[in-house]
Amino acid sequence: MLSYKEIIKANEAFANNHFAIENFEAGEVWQLTNHDEFQSFKYTLMFMEREPSSFSQGEFVYTFRVWFLTRVESPKDRNGLLFQEYTDAISNMTSIAQNFIAYWKQDVNYPELQFDIVGSVEPETDVTPDRISGVSIICNFRVNFNYDNCLIPMASAPAPESGDVVITINGSTWETYLPGTTDDIPVIDQNDNPVGSKVGDSWVVNNSGDPVSQKVNGVDVTDTPAGDLVTYSVLNSTGLAGQVGTVSTDTANVKIVTIGDTNVSNSDDSYDVDVPAEDNLEIPDIEVTDSDGSTFNWPAAKDVVCTPAAAPGSTGGIYKSGADTSYETGDEGDDPSGIGTNWFNLGFNNPFGNAFRFTGTTGGYTDGTNYFDVSGVGTTKALAFPDDIMLDWSTYNQSASNVFALRFNPLPTDSMVDHLAAQPYTYDSKSDWMVITLRELWNISKTDTSVNGWLDYLPVNRPYSSPSDRIWTRTPAEISDFYHFWTAFFTSRTSKTTSYETYVTRLYTLTELGIV
Repeated sequence: MLSYKEIIKANEAFANNHFAIENFEAGEVWQLTNHDEFQSFKYTLMFMEREPSSFSQGEFVYTFRVWFLTRVESPKDRNGLLFQEYTDAISNMTSIAQNFIAYWKQDVNYPELQFDIVGSVEPETDVTPDRISGVSIICNFRVNFNYDNCLIPMASAPAPESGDVVITINGSTWETYLPGTTDDIPVIDQNDNPVGSKVGDSWVVNNSGDPVSQKVNGVDVTDTPAGDLVTYSVLNSTGLAGQVGTVSTDTANVKIVTIGDTNVSNSDDSYDVDVPAEDNLEIPDIEVTDSDGSTFNWPAAKDVVCTPAAAPGSTGGIYKSGADTSYETGDEGDDPSGIGTNWFNLGFNNPFGNAFRFTGTTGGYTDGTNYFDVSGVGTTKALAFPDDIMLDWSTYNQSASNVFALRFNPLPTDSMVDHLAAQPYTYDSKSDWMVITLRELWNISKTDTSVNGWLDYLPVNRPYSSPSDRIWTRTPAEISDFYHFWTAFFTSRTSKTTSYETYVTRLYTLTELGIV
């Protein structure tokens, strides 16, 4: 509990550390009004005036009126108005009062102290004859007051006079007797025999037998005086919360506690072993079959990362055209040929670990309807296919570890002469992009759709609607200066000076893709 003096000292510390307060005093209000008799007063002044204190159950309240005062100077300009100087004084002192309130409201140095304000901030003008003005507030400092008897600086309070006599034995109350009462307190053993004798100021009972020797697992432990109670606990390593075992033998001289086995098993109980208490068990290794069919031993309860299964190359045949509708028995829709499950699904995993034919350079892919990141989470086209680059894993060459890539954002309309002259192109920091060939263009043409939609699938999205949609290839025709181009549902040839858009392609290695 903070004392009155300690609260004054705490407020003096606030004043001494405040840059605008020049002096601090505490006392009666007459000392403030007769300040000219005390040369120690300087301005700005913080003055704490005592107010009546109060207390209630669990709380003592120190109340003060705190003044923040300054001298109102004469106007610097002879024509100035004095009331402006009063206004400045009241404003400045109000700011300091606000600092004082904020300081105590945010105090963390005195957790046992509660601060509050009674009433409002009151302006004070002409407190003294020489124009001392400012503001004052009435505030409370509340401290805990729990009527602790131990805090009273005195010997224990005298007990009221009583004729009763209280008898205690070893600190425990035995009985309260009226004055003049005579009683005999028997001290006996378990067989009702009187025991003990008075030795000095104590009644001493001799041990009724020799100390009892004890062993635990053949190891001597401290002897126990005859007649004393001994408690043994059998614990596991967690302490008292882990009491273990059951008493299996209980005779006068032999006590046996049996601790059960510990069971070790896996989630499907294909491994299930009971281990005697305090025995060690080394779990046997597991046998792992890797993706290439090889086997090796691996520590149990440790994660296994298998070697990624190598994706098969595309040299086993021509990829399916995408036709899945049959109009006559024996047509491709009825009896499809070529590798792959369908136009978008390879039927085997690519090196990114999914079975989709078209992916981006970071493993994002399309299933023909939506876009996904490498983890299979739905995403946008831009995130699934960064830099507008599509990898076609139907062309994956396993021995060379490379795969065909198309940049499906076409080059602007130009002649084949200018397209070829600008080669090679640079995208994705790779400077070897070349204009697409006729064979490369045919490989990505999905011919099971309408004649105008062979390239209108995710992520290429290039329908054909007019000759301006034609695509140049760098495959020359048999006619001089003619090159092949792609149109609605076939390819044709025309002069190399004709202007069409075109695509660029390259081969990505697995190293460039960060897979190996």
